Amino acid sequence: MFDEAPFSQYLTSIDRKATQEDILAAHTKSYFALLEESVPDEGYMPIGHEAILNPYSLNAALLASGTMLQAVDGVKTGNTDRVFCALRPPGHHAESHRGMGFCLLNHIFIAALYAKKQGFKKIALIDFDVHHGNGTDEMMKRHGPEDMLFISTHEFPLYPGTGGPNTDIPGSVKNICLPKHSGSKEMRKIYTEDIFPELEEFSPDLVLLSAGFDAHTSDPLATLGWTEEDYNWLGENFSHYKAIACLEGGYQLEALKSSAEAFLRGFFNIQP
Repeated sequence: MFDEAPFSQYLTSIDRKATQEDILAAHTKSYFALLEESVPDEGYMPIGHEAILNPYSLNAALLASGTMLQAVDGVKTGNTDRVFCALRPPGHHAESHRGMGFCLLNHIFIAALYAKKQGFKKIALIDFDVHHGNGTDEMMKRHGPEDMLFISTHEFPLYPGTGGPNTDIPGSVKNICLPKHSGSKEMRKIYTEDIFPELEEFSPDLVLLSAGFDAHTSDPLATLGWTEEDYNWLGENFSHYKAIACLEGGYQLEALKSSAEAFLRGFFNIQP
């Protein structure tokens, strides 16, 4: 879809890799060394809980993180206010010391720490993937960065089983559990009455979004039942901020395509 109108005119390919310094700001030295040592010459190598390397995986992950850093630079220099990064592999399950859930590097947290170094003062990380962003949660609690806020909405209980009740840190980490089959109405109520007011009060100068589209009603891994209209609504509401969205989950390809397109139309104010 990205190479089709109306999105193709905005499409840019990035070949920047995150450096070791960028990675080690978020991940442990021992974990990154394990990643480098474990890349197979052929075939597959398990590297964590439902995280697997092939000969190209680490290079792809470094490019994915580097794309997020390039997006931060673009917003910082004023070239753009909003960026969507179509990344694979995803990142929000990767913890500081291990890969999980198809994720090797936590792109959004690497980008957040880089953005702080580039002069952004207050950064909000919002995760609307259907699965809890356990990696981002763990890194927030491990690093304890000042003037950063992480909010995750996710189906619970569901993989990876984290982000349940009583796991918040006031002013830093907020986990909002959505019941199975709760649908559009409950999601919009929570964002309207809780998340958007808190975001406005926090007043970030940069918003980073873990944009997963696996809460869609057709996705086989969850039951929240969101629609393309919901993703368009989220995109519209986040379009008022300087914001960078990175692609996370989505496991029904047609639903992923239609949901991402709807989100992008709202996020970039593109008319049908």
